[in-house]
Amino acid sequence: MKSGGVVSVLSLACFLAAFHVASSLGAAPPSLLGEHPEEFLLHEVLELRPVPKHHFESQAPQSCGGAPPLELSPRRFRCQLSEPGRVQVVASVCDDAKTFCRPERFFARVFSSKDVVSEKIAPPQGAGQSPRLHLRPLPPGFFRGGPQEAQREAEEKGELIFIHFGAVWCPPCNLLEELIYPRREFQEATSGMIRLSLDADSGLSWNWKARFKVRGYPTLIVADAQLREIGRLVSYRPLGPLLAWLEEIREMKRLPMEEALRLAKGEGPAAQEARLRAGLWRYERGEWEESASLLQGLPYPRARRHELLAHMELAEQAEDPAALEDALKSLVREFPEDVEYVYWISGLISLNRAYALRHLRGAEKNVRAWKASSELEKTPYNPGWLEYALGDLLELAREMQRSRAAFVRSSEYWKDLSAQSDPATARGANLERADALYRAGRLKEAKVLYESLARIYSKEFTFHYYYASMLAKLKEYPVAYERAQHAVEHAYGDNYLRAVRLKAEIELKLGQPQKASRTVEEALKETLLPRSTSVRTHRYLAGLRELEAELHKASGPAENGR
Repeated sequence: MKSGGVVSVLSLACFLAAFHVASSLGAAPPSLLGEHPEEFLLHEVLELRPVPKHHFESQAPQSCGGAPPLELSPRRFRCQLSEPGRVQVVASVCDDAKTFCRPERFFARVFSSKDVVSEKIAPPQGAGQSPRLHLRPLPPGFFRGGPQEAQREAEEKGELIFIHFGAVWCPPCNLLEELIYPRREFQEATSGMIRLSLDADSGLSWNWKARFKVRGYPTLIVADAQLREIGRLVSYRPLGPLLAWLEEIREMKRLPMEEALRLAKGEGPAAQEARLRAGLWRYERGEWEESASLLQGLPYPRARRHELLAHMELAEQAEDPAALEDALKSLVREFPEDVEYVYWISGLISLNRAYALRHLRGAEKNVRAWKASSELEKTPYNPGWLEYALGDLLELAREMQRSRAAFVRSSEYWKDLSAQSDPATARGANLERADALYRAGRLKEAKVLYESLARIYSKEFTFHYYYASMLAKLKEYPVAYERAQHAVEHAYGDNYLRAVRLKAEIELKLGQPQKASRTVEEALKETLLPRSTSVRTHRYLAGLRELEAELHKASGPAENGR
């Protein structure tokens, strides 16, 4: 329904008339909303969708516990439940034929098992919610305290803060910790900085993840004592490029991003440089529209590349396959020698298979060229990741023999790299190697490696979880379930939600829907959420909610009451 004065008045009149008729009849008509739970966690995002052939009317009243929606489109209503207790939700729904509108009201119970109402309070100890700063021993020279303490020390000493946002399950994060951070050169390059490592799964990282809009791991950020960001680097880099980036950061330490944004509004070469810097920064923060606007028309290939990447992300977000295909084709056409070429062709294969297959051999040639290039280490990629991406593409193209050969080459690269550090600590390389062996069809080797890693790191979520995931894909559910139980036992924070979901999915496969329902419900009761919806905890919780709905259906009517 279009916005506008006349339409708005008529919509509101229909809405009020429908409400009056429904009230006078005294009988509740069938709900025009899709299924949703009635109990929510504090700070959880509620998402509603209308039944088929209906839509939300933006000009009519909508509220969520007295607050406006976070997002309102014809097919989606999202709001955050930020007050505990019993709250009312009101959504205005019209039929697509535009014959009537009516308010849909329901009450939701918002609770927290620990009555946490402030994100300043760290998640409590116990039951998968341990607020760990860092699971393993810190690399030498890293700060042994929390973010607030690190900021205070930076203020007292007048120093910059080097922040590593990483995770125990993240291979490139582990590569940095094992191969780069202990090096003398890195220690010297970051001398005079407060080095802080924040565990992405711990509640102690929530505030800063939201503040800096961290989207992936590892993300390295250098900020001043006022938390004004100077620069960021996403994903793994070898020592040389990382040192070069740190040198650039020191040169720009008096030009935080706020200053770059101010300069970007001017004219001339300095303004163009500032627009480039600000546009790339906006891109890494997931601010696609702002990034594309800043980068448009700049005389730099890098600006055009990221402008197209921003349009690609916007198309994915809008679920617009035509726009996505157009952006990917533009990237392939304008940057045929780019290191991400193989990824773009993979993205196109489901959108325009014939077009993608015509570029298949070009993607193979591109990977071979980059593997032989000394410039590769300046990118976020290495031969192991490129071969893995090629294996993915060839599998999508149904060239299984060539696909498996690429995965074998990937596993061999990771095997060689794991030899550069103590086998007991080579977590990143071995994580990648085990997965590549699985994708190559070398299941026995993959199982032996996973079992070895799970034994070495027996009190950690990571290897139990990935081993269980692989076994579940192989439909070896009893053994997968045992590993999933270990993953839940040793998980915390966000990885706790992932482990619980995997355990419940395996219970469902084992024909135990009631047990799976209890697993999910118990996890929901002890889950704590950040206020910021940008923190991925909300996405993991949404996944659990989807599984919860599926389990209720599988359990039957007797199990559906809460």
